[in-house]
Amino acid sequence: MMKTLLGLVLILMSASVIAKKTDCHEWLQNVASGNLPELMALSTTSECISAQSSDGKSALYIATENDDGKMVAWLIHQGADVNQRASYDSINFTPFLMAGAKGKNDALKALLKGDVDFERVNYYGGTALIPAAEKGHLETVAILLNDGRTNIDHVNNLGWTALLEVAILGRDTPTYQKVVQLLLEHGADAGIADRDGMTAIQHARKRGLTKITSILSRHLY
Repeated sequence: MMKTLLGLVLILMSASVIAKKTDCHEWLQNVASGNLPELMALSTTSECISAQSSDGKSALYIATENDDGKMVAWLIHQGADVNQRASYDSINFTPFLMAGAKGKNDALKALLKGDVDFERVNYYGGTALIPAAEKGHLETVAILLNDGRTNIDHVNNLGWTALLEVAILGRDTPTYQKVVQLLLEHGADAGIADRDGMTAIQHARKRGLTKITSILSRHLY
């Protein structure tokens, strides 16, 4: 009887400790609000650094979403995994991929100081650079290209590089023109064709992107 009671007490104590360790709601709230002083005062950082919110966002994902570079840097210093998948995001699985796709530039700069796995890709098999170029996030594209570790000619599951993605989905605005110019200046291969055999310049001509066509023409010829 005593052994049974002792076993029950130990189980209850263990459950209490586990519950305490996994209760990271307040800690994640402070991450979301950018409250670094309060976070530093809490003793749960080591236990909560890999925790996810109820909607599947890691602390690093939350800080990146808020474009909070200081918080991102602090979390990485505390041991946050730069490559941790967020179950919340079914397209851009990691904070780094999301930062590129959504133009979270302060967060991106901080993330690049961490141990980013550049082989990881999003749902479409793309790098952070491809959606950044497609959405016209000029500063984001510049940050990634100047860093130099992203494969500029990576081909995603659709058969598109960053340059092709701009020609297929972008517009003929000054921002997109600068994106194309940056890609070319950093060595993007304008001769890569999609699965239908069409290159970036052919797509640009077909869509009437006259200024982007001109930029590509000067580079090719």
